[in-house]
Amino acid sequence: MKQGIPLTVVQLASIFSVTSAFVACAAARPPTAVARVDPAPADRLVESATSHFEVPPVGACCLIDGTCIITTRNACVGAGATGRWLGRGTTCDMCPPPLTGACCRDDGTCEILAAEDCVDGTYLGHDTTCDMCPPPPAPGGCCHADGVCELLSADACTDGVFLGEGVPCDVCPPTTPTGACCHYDGTCDEVAVDYCDNGLWLGEGTTCTDCTEALGACCFFDGTCALTTLDACFKGGAVGEWLGPGTTCDLCFANANPGACCRQDGTCDIVPPEECVVGSFLGPDTTCDMCPPPPTPGACCHEDGTCDLLFGDACTNGVYLGDGVPCDMCPGTAPLGACCHNDGTCEEVAVDYCSNGLWLGEGTTCWDCTGSPGACCFYDGTCAVTTLNLCFKGGATGNWLGPGATCDMCP
Repeated sequence: MKQGIPLTVVQLASIFSVTSAFVACAAARPPTAVARVDPAPADRLVESATSHFEVPPVGACCLIDGTCIITTRNACVGAGATGRWLGRGTTCDMCPPPLTGACCRDDGTCEILAAEDCVDGTYLGHDTTCDMCPPPPAPGGCCHADGVCELLSADACTDGVFLGEGVPCDVCPPTTPTGACCHYDGTCDEVAVDYCDNGLWLGEGTTCTDCTEALGACCFFDGTCALTTLDACFKGGAVGEWLGPGTTCDLCFANANPGACCRQDGTCDIVPPEECVVGSFLGPDTTCDMCPPPPTPGACCHEDGTCDLLFGDACTNGVYLGDGVPCDMCPGTAPLGACCHNDGTCEEVAVDYCSNGLWLGEGTTCWDCTGSPGACCFYDGTCAVTTLNLCFKGGATGNWLGPGATCDMCP
């Protein structure tokens, strides 16, 4: 610990100088008219002034980093300071020693340090000793696919099989023939079967070419199958099982348990996958309560005013109002009129069914689209009286106002 420095003669002289200035100022001030002041000797003034300006006491301030300074209490612990003030007149050799303990490292080494200095190990606590550190993890056999073995920690054995802490290399399995280990992400390793943990091992002597080029059965959980490569079996997020090169579809689900066969009409049976011909097979051991809810039929409104409750895909010659929408939501039977399409075709339908054309009004016919002239207003401000077909002929971009319309009606 560093010994603090008491106040010097120069510091005391500075304090006395300030005090003398105060006394001189007080002596020069005239007395007030309210009370009579009996002059006092100068030595009494000095004694009175200095008695009100006592020097703050100083003492040892022990800092958390083990150092020490001699200072006042406010400077030691005030305004965010983190020291410990021992009191008036104390010295730095009275500071307690800093708190330390064992800093244990993974490599088995240890040092006695303060907690904040133990940055590359585990601090056991104050007053602990190095013989209290737990033993470091023992290395173990890391067996590589080529038959080589190293004594490593579990974290360092990244390209082999770690046998466990303290297990020697002679426990590694003997070198076995290698073959292609096909991973479902499309990658491949040529390793022994014991090292193909996250893929499909194709057998002794196979190569990675067999993974990417050879065909085999790709069995999907809906009961279907395709002869494809491993990559293609899982392409586009498909969910299936590739049985390997040279396998056939009759091997799919050969020993699979029955599962839910969900149909579009909401019915379901528990059957083997090969018997789920009309429906979707959810997979072995699945149950019917796992089937997704079936679609609800909705109103398919026809031009003649009739309506059928159909699924959306089945409403091919009407307007589908949506799943679950009843037929009474169909628009009433409306008068027919010509629906003129920009490609020159025409339909005579109600206005609600003329969604991609110009409806000319009740009672009009398709002749009105092709033969009856009307105003064709072009976007450049010009106008021509022509038929609908001529208004859009040759890629012209205008607005046909209908049969009988005149150019003064153009906007």
